[in-house]
Formats: sequence, structure tokens, C-alpha cells
Amino acid sequence: MSLDKIPVLRITEEKRREIRDAVVTEHSLKIRLNGHEIITLLCSPSKLEYLAAGFLYSEGTINCKKDISKAVLNKNKTVIEVTTSEHADFTKKNLFNRYLA
Repeated sequence: MSLDKIPVLRITEEKRREIRDAVVTEHSLKIRLNGHEIITLLCSPSKLEYLAAGFLYSEGTINCKKDISKAVLNKNKTVIEVTTSEHADFTKKNLFNRYLA
């Protein structure tokens, strides 16, 4: 998990004081599937390849890891380009068909 320290005003019954406190970092990730942008997710900035694969699997777009032939995360870690293999089956109603039909 990625954390940032930011200034916050902490208020208790006894006093108010300004401190630096840790907050979880929010990250924006675009998933592109076979050249088409399909979604932008807000997430923690770690294990982004797993997040993309898990998202595609949960949406029924892929059935197993061999359906992905390549997954490339850009330098800034803001876009992941996923390419499916010839094993991928897009005949059923799934994310790919919903966004690109």
C-alpha cells in the first residue's frame, strides 16, 4: 500500500492542532484491451498488472491467464495495454462486446 503524509487538522475534546498524517494514495489506471480503452479504475498504485488481469477475468473477458498474450504498463504506470491471445473467446456477452459492439 502506498501512503502520503499530508497536513491535517486534528480536533479532540481537549484541543485542536495541525499535524501531518498518513493517507492512502489514490492512483488512476486506464485499461486498454487490444487497442481500445475500456475503463479507468481508481486503485492503489501497486500490482497493476494483477489488477488488470483480475478485472478482465471478473468481467468475463478472459477465462484464464493464457488468454493474455501481453500486458504492458506504461512508464508513468497510468495505462496498461493488454493484448489477448488467439485462445481468448469473445463470443459470449462480456466486457469486450459491451464496450466495442
